[in-house]
Amino acid sequence: DPSGLLRGLGFDLADLDSPVLRVSYRQCADAIRRALVLMPSPHLGLEIGETLKVVSLSKVGLGMMASENSHRMFDFLIAFPQQAGCLLSLHSESTVRHYGIVAQPVFHDPELQRFLVEFTLSALAFLARQIVGPDCRPQAVEVALPPPACTAAYEQAFGRTPLFGRPAHRLLFAAQAQPLPCAEPSVARAMQEGLQAARPAQPVLEIGAAVAQIIRRHQGAPPPLAQVARALHMSERSLRRRLCEEGLSFR
Repeated sequence: DPSGLLRGLGFDLADLDSPVLRVSYRQCADAIRRALVLMPSPHLGLEIGETLKVVSLSKVGLGMMASENSHRMFDFLIAFPQQAGCLLSLHSESTVRHYGIVAQPVFHDPELQRFLVEFTLSALAFLARQIVGPDCRPQAVEVALPPPACTAAYEQAFGRTPLFGRPAHRLLFAAQAQPLPCAEPSVARAMQEGLQAARPAQPVLEIGAAVAQIIRRHQGAPPPLAQVARALHMSERSLRRRLCEEGLSFR
């Protein structure tokens, strides 16, 4: 039952269809921890990463598809990590030998590190195949993780076995950019301008985002503080304190 993944997080399955829903890293991380317990696959991150559809990234996905070439495609994604739902920090690097996408943790969260790295890298590789073509695979995959007992899942996701125990997590592609079949610079610019205009002025607040979503769900009749606290599995006192820490009040 997927609703169990979200219990007490301040939003439910129906809320995921809302274009205004914003979730914090904590909310997402709590859901992932529950998923790792309910679905104890050794490589759940790889499996989920390979299901990410480029259209699910909305304007970011359309901007990627309309980019001039494969390098600009990744640069477009890197420019809008929050809107794309990136859970790791991304940046690119170019040398005469390769074009690389480097993923780095945003928070110190060892319990989720393997999932986040596997999900992010496999999702990036899968997006590249969707947009550029089925033959677009990284020339090398490097991860700063110890090698697992079996690497078959990695070989399926990337078309090769990664190099484990490296200094960074990264995908290395050919230095020469590949043209994209759906390239349309005017559309890419329009998506970029729209995303920049809608970029949140403030970071997503942990508890504030959850409380705002509960209030929004009740339309014009906001629930009392006690009801909101119960929905978040917190006491009223704790909820008031956490909101105060974020510079907010329930009112």
